[in-house]
Amino acid sequence: MRVEARSHLGTGHYFDKLLVESLNESFATILGEIPKRTLYHILETNHNIAANCIPERLNEFAIALEALFGVAPSKAIVRIIVKRLYSKLALTYIERPEWRLSDYVSEARSRATMFDAPKTRRSSIG
Repeated sequence: MRVEARSHLGTGHYFDKLLVESLNESFATILGEIPKRTLYHILETNHNIAANCIPERLNEFAIALEALFGVAPSKAIVRIIVKRLYSKLALTYIERPEWRLSDYVSEARSRATMFDAPKTRRSSIG
């Protein structure tokens, strides 16, 4: 994980930015650039989910993925996205078959914030 990123983990905006980066990179890797743009267009026009709003609408996004790709392929896509996000946050990915995208993102958000908390406390003391 980037060193300068650690001080920003507690902010929701920075975490959401990493999540959107993970989505973009994963879709570009899985589908390619043009199909990725098509996917985002379909999400926005058919499911009313803009790419930058996905962090606030994870459950709806996951349902849209299942509708577009099917259950098994969408789980594989989610796994790729989550692995990339966890890598950006220097977290260890552990597959939990019963978890959905929102579960993984909640865990990553809390672990990243928890990891950043001691550093924040130290700076307020000194």
